[in-house]
Amino acid sequence: MDERINELIEILKKDSGFFRNMLYKNLMCIENVRSNFNEEDLKRLYIAFALIRNKKINGLEEFRKNTELLMKSPKLDGAIVNFKKVYETEEWLQIELESQEVYPYKLYMSIDNSDLCYVATKIIQECLKRNRHDFSFKVNLKESVNRRDNLVIYCTEENLQFYYNILKLSIHKVKVNGPHLLGYKLGSNIYGGNDFDNGTVSYSEKICDEFYEQLCNSISPEDIAASFYSNLYNNDMISIIENGTLSQNKSK
Repeated sequence: MDERINELIEILKKDSGFFRNMLYKNLMCIENVRSNFNEEDLKRLYIAFALIRNKKINGLEEFRKNTELLMKSPKLDGAIVNFKKVYETEEWLQIELESQEVYPYKLYMSIDNSDLCYVATKIIQECLKRNRHDFSFKVNLKESVNRRDNLVIYCTEENLQFYYNILKLSIHKVKVNGPHLLGYKLGSNIYGGNDFDNGTVSYSEKICDEFYEQLCNSISPEDIAASFYSNLYNNDMISIIENGTLSQNKSK
């Protein structure tokens, strides 16, 4: 049985099915783990975000050059303050250079806030190093909470294997918190999920809603968790990560 089962059971017991939003919050967040963003790393991530938003990225060397130049700018601290004010009501910072219509797969990481901005910037650098511009991911913006999905990478069938490998490269020797309780375990501290209805319905929200309904119908937390983990697998994601494509019998 999945090693996450006891933690899931305890959360389900605590919520008892009375508050849908609270159940989602407790399943996705680790509020007893307090840590702030690294300020230098946050500045670099803000610069990366600004360069991407303004279409100022063509390659790794230009990205590095512009980053170091802007890190020395006397206006940077003021820009960071304004950035925080603008985004203070947001939960996520979305970072993408080329947008796709549909992202059927997601990769989740529970990276601690202290390393989150570093990893996000590292992902961008690793992509530019390989001349890949199709990255799309989001990072947690709220320092008051560490999320089990602090970093979420959106993937297609064509680039899932690539971004799984990029994530493995980018998380070397960083602090991670509790595991993602709802995702398919794909590797060390890397979890996956595939959104429903061509990406229009959130994977995590749908699973949380199903748990909520089951709790309201008086199904025990032990039975919910046992059933969930016994059926938690995704042959498609595993096949793509291992082989770069769906299995032949699936694609026929």
